[in-house]
Amino acid sequence: MQALLQRQKVESANDHARAIAVTIREAERKLRARWPILKFQNTLGMICLGLSFAAIFGSSLLYLNGEIPAWLCIVINAIGFSLLREVEHDLIHNLYFRGKTAVQYAIMFVIWPFLGNYANPVLRRRMHLLHHRSSGQIDDLEEQLIGNGMRFGFARILAMLDTPLSLLFRVKELRAIPGFSFTRLLAALFPVVPIYYALWYTFLVFQGTMLVAGFVGVNLAVPTGLQAAMAVVNPLVVIWVVPNLVRQISLAILSSNNHYFGDVDNILKQTQVFKSWYWLPLQVFTFNFGSTHAIHHFVAAQPFYLRQLVASAAHKAMRCHGVRFNDLATVGRANRYEGV
Repeated sequence: MQALLQRQKVESANDHARAIAVTIREAERKLRARWPILKFQNTLGMICLGLSFAAIFGSSLLYLNGEIPAWLCIVINAIGFSLLREVEHDLIHNLYFRGKTAVQYAIMFVIWPFLGNYANPVLRRRMHLLHHRSSGQIDDLEEQLIGNGMRFGFARILAMLDTPLSLLFRVKELRAIPGFSFTRLLAALFPVVPIYYALWYTFLVFQGTMLVAGFVGVNLAVPTGLQAAMAVVNPLVVIWVVPNLVRQISLAILSSNNHYFGDVDNILKQTQVFKSWYWLPLQVFTFNFGSTHAIHHFVAAQPFYLRQLVASAAHKAMRCHGVRFNDLATVGRANRYEGV
């Protein structure tokens, strides 16, 4: 009897999920009929790629020439890097240059150095497609790496703010994931991620030392070689390191908290929707991820810009069929859908 009730429950959840997916696809069909330009998907994807590079290089040059302040360069570049990340994500899902794997990887490997705190595209594609197959399960490595399933506390915060450093505190949990290998993960970080973090921690140590020295009244003599090195490190931190830090932290906070974990048994329980004013600072640097990522779980084969365009219809269907919105209590439940 219990098995029959569970089967009926899952079938009902699947019916709701299908109804949501039908609504999303119908909204997309209407958009494509209204705007024929949407059929040029490869071109639109490459235009987005070009616009992001133009914004990043333009902002960086303006900053280096002293024409805009550091904070404005960081904001513009963080948005530009977030657009690069969306194009890379679409390539992972075979949405541009469909079936042309070599072309897709060529573009992804061009993007990778700009997204400095990401593993290489080969591992990224494997992890992300696994995430869609096993969302909320123990082998969902992508979500585990940013803290899903952990109770709120120092380790959870660290996982969201600095994933590579948090690995030192999560060896036991990650080794419990079937097929996980620290060796393969570390190999996938080279050479981009070590360069990225070397720049970041060099900056933090140097600036922290100078700050403390100034506070206690000690006048430190900086060697000429170190001055020359910091003349390179400082601008790279502004145009590359910090913008990606802002982008990744924003994404990790949203993703780590709008995915459910541990008691997920159907697609309705995989994600929730973050759609309130207080999420806006994070949404700006993630192309509205918190609001639209749940749409992606119901219909994955959709470019990021289409998710934005169908969001209104999708959200109405999601509310109607039981998807949660702004469930902040999940933070205290270690991402579980129900209480613990």
